[in-house]
Amino acid sequence: RRPYWRFPASRLTVHDLSLPEAIRRYRETFFSAVELRLRADVKIAFELSGGLDSSSVVAAAATLRHNNITTYTAKVEGADEEPYARSLLQRYPVDYRVIEKVEGNFVNDYAAFSKVMEEPYDNPNDYTHYKMLQQMKADGVFVVVTGAGGDEILAGYEASFWPRAYKEMKASGFFWPAERYEFCRRFMTLRRAGHTLRHYLLDGPDYLRRQLAPPQASPGEPPEPTRASAYRQQYGRLSFHEQTLYHFNVALVPYYMRSSDHFAMALPMEHRFPLLDYRMVELCLQMPLPYLFKNGWTKYLLRKAMEPYLPAKIIWRRKKMGFAFPYAMYFRKHRPVFEPLLSSLREINFPLDSFGTYEELLRRDPAGLWRLLSTAIWAGGLIPATARERDRQPPAQSSGSPG
Repeated sequence: RRPYWRFPASRLTVHDLSLPEAIRRYRETFFSAVELRLRADVKIAFELSGGLDSSSVVAAAATLRHNNITTYTAKVEGADEEPYARSLLQRYPVDYRVIEKVEGNFVNDYAAFSKVMEEPYDNPNDYTHYKMLQQMKADGVFVVVTGAGGDEILAGYEASFWPRAYKEMKASGFFWPAERYEFCRRFMTLRRAGHTLRHYLLDGPDYLRRQLAPPQASPGEPPEPTRASAYRQQYGRLSFHEQTLYHFNVALVPYYMRSSDHFAMALPMEHRFPLLDYRMVELCLQMPLPYLFKNGWTKYLLRKAMEPYLPAKIIWRRKKMGFAFPYAMYFRKHRPVFEPLLSSLREINFPLDSFGTYEELLRRDPAGLWRLLSTAIWAGGLIPATARERDRQPPAQSSGSPG
């Protein structure tokens, strides 16, 4: 048996490929991947969150189609990135559409949307995304092009990728570039510097205590590791390239591709991902580490490739929220609706007490609170269905002989 295609087995070095040549190849392949996804005999639109990836896709499409494209942006209270998305209009006078307050109906739609997802899901922004696609469909759109995938092919998730990249860059002779990146990452802005100092001064002793304490199973974890959890625990020992492949094979990409497919197909709507074109994956998974992490910037290669096409406020932007959801504000506002759902987890013998109360989770970990709520909503949808099926069964007949 002969495979059609494989992920690259290793990465190039800076001696194999210069940075200017890498930028040229990236830009050429990226524009080709976008152009290919403009082909359709139905109406196409573009998701525009205001971040680097979706803005790059829109800029490429606007350039290729001479601004004859339509974009959609979700304006979310408490997590608004619309001003960044709007900045593209300075260069590209596209048909720019904004959808507002889509998260407001979530308090009424959460049960129905859970049935669409068919499983607990990690972020209510899936609902925000779904409502945006729903509006697109109402406007006659059948194909939507998205910027998803950039963080996977270019190691944009700093917490997941930088620790191993830091070690490998230093080991391969890029000691000072690695240290410069680490310094910039921690101290480039006053906010980051404050976060770093608080971490060392306040979190340091607690971190040391946790490291010295005997290991304990997380709430809800089986006492013996499963195959999946054992594989996940090996992540820190994998090489940088192996960590990248891990996310393509079992973690980030499979999850969000599956979750977005649930609500896209419910409409239905075709989703296209130019950044996950096999040529883009092949090219980016061979790029040398110093072209991905430089001077405190992740995805440096993409930033340089798209610098002529995007406003500086997008190219050199440090924080990106995506299609965000205002967890703390929303679940505090609608506490009377959601708090009883959390308590319902006890009905399925879930170890809820080990996680804390609704108020504690709201203050300490609002995203974690949602994951518990999502599990409760999903489980609550299963229990009535099981009962209904049981009620439909004909009554059992007596096994005795007819008299």
